Amino acid sequence: MKTVSRMPQGEFIALMALMMSLVALSIDTILPALPNIAADFNVAAGNNIQQVIAVLFLGLTIGQLFYGPLSDQIGRKPTILIGASVYIIGSLMGAMAESFTVLLISRFLQGFGVAAMRVLSIALVRDLYSGAAMARIMSLAMSIFILVPCIAPLLGQSILAFTHWRSIFWVLLVLSLCLVLWFWLRQNETLIPEKRITMRWKTLAAGWKETCTNSVAMRYTIAVGCVQGSFTGYLLSAQQIFDQQYHTGELFALYFAVLALTVGAASVLNAQIVSRVGMQKMCMYGALLAIAASSIGLYLELNGYLSFTGFLTVQGIIMFATGLKLGNMNAIAMQPLGHIAGVASSAISFISGALALAVGSLIGSAFNVTVAPLMIGVLGSCLIALALILYKPQSQLEQTRCKTL
Repeated sequence: MKTVSRMPQGEFIALMALMMSLVALSIDTILPALPNIAADFNVAAGNNIQQVIAVLFLGLTIGQLFYGPLSDQIGRKPTILIGASVYIIGSLMGAMAESFTVLLISRFLQGFGVAAMRVLSIALVRDLYSGAAMARIMSLAMSIFILVPCIAPLLGQSILAFTHWRSIFWVLLVLSLCLVLWFWLRQNETLIPEKRITMRWKTLAAGWKETCTNSVAMRYTIAVGCVQGSFTGYLLSAQQIFDQQYHTGELFALYFAVLALTVGAASVLNAQIVSRVGMQKMCMYGALLAIAASSIGLYLELNGYLSFTGFLTVQGIIMFATGLKLGNMNAIAMQPLGHIAGVASSAISFISGALALAVGSLIGSAFNVTVAPLMIGVLGSCLIALALILYKPQSQLEQTRCKTL
C-alpha cells in the first residue's frame, strides 16, 4: 500500500500548531478591541459585546460538521483551501463592516472558515501518527499553539495603539494567507486515494453512528466539551473581568498573556511525561487540580478574600490543568476511530464544540462583575469530566474482576 511521505517532524509540529493557532488568533487579538468596537457600534449592554467572540465559536462549531466528511472524499489539502477562502472573505468583511450586524456575520464566516484548520489539523496528525506518538505530537503542537494567546492580545493592543481596530482584521487576513501558502507548498496530501470515502448520506450516517456509539470516544468527547466550555467562559468574560472587576486597563493584554503561559508550560510537561504516566492519568490529574483550584477560588470570592493576585494564581492553576487535559482527551477520543478519521474528527469536534459553546455562553452571560460564575462553571465542568474519565463500563469491570480471580 502506498505510504505518505512526511515532512520533518519539527516542521510538521510547527505547521499544525499554527493551523490550530488561527482560531486563538481570531479570538484573542480582538479581545483588547472589544471596548472600542462597543463604542463604535453603540453596543450598550455590557455582556452583549461577548457576541463578537461567541458568534465566531458558533461558526466554528457548525463548520466542523462540514469539513471532516468533505476531506474524507476530496482529500485534506483542497478542503483546507476551501476553509481558508471562507476565512479570508470573513476577514475582509470584518475590516470593512459598517454595522454591528455585518461585523457579527464576518465573525461567523471567520469561525466557519477556520473550522477547517481546527478539524483537519487533528485529522492530519491522526493520518500520520497513533498512540503515544500522536499524544506527543498533539501536546507539542499545543505547547506552541498556547504561546499564541500570549502574543495575540499584545498584538491587538499594539495595533490599537497606532491605528483602528479594523486593522486587526487585515493582519488576520495576511497571516492566514501566509499559513495557507506554507501548508500548500510543504505538506503532502495525507489521505491517499485508496483510503478516501465517497461522501454519501449512508456512509456519513454510519461514521457518525460508529463515533457516537463508541463508549471511549463519546465519554472523552463530552469531557472535552465540558473542559473547553469552562475555558470558553473564561475567554468570553476575560476582558470584562480584568477591566470591570480588577480595573487593569491596558495591562489586560499582559496579564492575559501571563496566564496563557501556564497552559503552554503544562503542554510541554505533558509531552515529556505522557508516555510514562499515560494519557488517562494525565487527564485525571488535570481534572483534580482544576477542581481543587476552582473550589478554593469560589470560596475566597464568596467570602470577599479573592484579591487580584489570588485570582491570577487560581486561574493560572486552572489553565495549567487545562493544558494537562485537552490534548490527551482529544487523542483518546480519536484513538479508536483512525479508520474514519475525517468523519470522526468532524463529529467529535462538533459535539464537543457545541457543548463548549453552550457551557461557555452560560458562564459568560452570568458575569456579574465577580469571578464567581467562572469558578462555578469550572468546578461543575471538571467534576463532570472527572466522572467521565473514571467511569468504566460494566463489561470492563467484569473483565477486570475475572483477571483477579
